[in-house]
Amino acid sequence: MCGGTSLTACLGMTLAWRSRLRVLLIHAEQRGRGLEAILPKPEAASSIRYRATPNGWSNLVRMLEHQQAEDDMFVSFTAPVMRNLDLLPGFDDDHVRSYGGLKLGQWIPRIMELAEKRYDIVLWDAGEDMGQVVGGRAHGTLVVASQQRSSLEAAFRYEGSPASAFILGMYDGAIRQNDVRVRRHYKPMAPLFLVPYSAGFRNAADEGKLLSWYIQQLIRLPRNGFADYHSKLADWLMSESGAIARSGPERAG
Repeated sequence: MCGGTSLTACLGMTLAWRSRLRVLLIHAEQRGRGLEAILPKPEAASSIRYRATPNGWSNLVRMLEHQQAEDDMFVSFTAPVMRNLDLLPGFDDDHVRSYGGLKLGQWIPRIMELAEKRYDIVLWDAGEDMGQVVGGRAHGTLVVASQQRSSLEAAFRYEGSPASAFILGMYDGAIRQNDVRVRRHYKPMAPLFLVPYSAGFRNAADEGKLLSWYIQQLIRLPRNGFADYHSKLADWLMSESGAIARSGPERAG
């Protein structure tokens, strides 16, 4: 499995655990879905004290509008996933999400300014409808596609912000639209990365054990292909962002 949400989760865990970077995942969708559905709940992060301050987009947007979101308050709107990895939860409901979405473009520069003082890397999981809003104002865009022709056309004919990199998710080299044909036909102007399908990832996410499962895959590098593909993408992301890895991999928790 590799869609935008799973890619964001795996990149965040890779950078936080292997490179010990401080990473923020921003879930710009409805609360309880996407990233929040596959990552551990805040109370599951046993080594980090649960933050009781109301978090998420709804509270952050309200504070921004009233000019009350100070630098030292930003982290209180996030929830811990594991050491070095936090998540900014999504909107409380569809109405607030729609309203917050309208305000998203306005507040992205301020949000990035606040986040960059606390985190080394910020990864947005904006979804299809908000992707152009975020991509046009953030520092880079990763476009994820499957090997279906309709998905490839949508990705490589993307008219939003220029893609920083393309990712072929759930990749299968035996399918006709393999990476050689894709490169030849679409001539991508940005790097193209491959991430294979993983039944183990899907099973771990369904069972609520994704964090521990994925850390085990990182421990087995370079023998584990699924984590190795994400690690290569993480290395590229670090080189593009200028982030510098800290010594030694971090333990989950």
